[in-house]
Amino acid sequence: MMICKFVSGAVLIGAIVYSWAFQRLNALPWILRSDYSRLGYCMAAVIDPAMCRRVALLHSVGPLILCSCAPFLDLTTWTFAFDSFPLNCYLIYRAWSFFKDGDNQSARKLVDFNLIYLPLLMFLMLVGKKYSS
Repeated sequence: MMICKFVSGAVLIGAIVYSWAFQRLNALPWILRSDYSRLGYCMAAVIDPAMCRRVALLHSVGPLILCSCAPFLDLTTWTFAFDSFPLNCYLIYRAWSFFKDGDNQSARKLVDFNLIYLPLLMFLMLVGKKYSS
């Protein structure tokens, strides 16, 4: 039973980090896309800018869904799902702004928020950890 809980926790955190990385890996090259284009690098921000913004938006919804699954997997209490909701909604808002505007300022705001998002989320997960008896 304990091994199953450990594996489900590792898979959940891995999935959150995987989904979190896509916003960063799409917004950061967006800021430098003129340099990448000039140097001949085939980045999504250069080849297909619309897809780059779409992928960032799509993967911003992932952490919201995954954080909502944590109490069902018996890893956290329900307070984690509620406490992480505003943080996840703001991530989606930043990704939506990047998708809609497609400028360097919105990309920079998404990258800057991503720097503090994951540590805050992991802190909330630690505070909401469900202890087995």
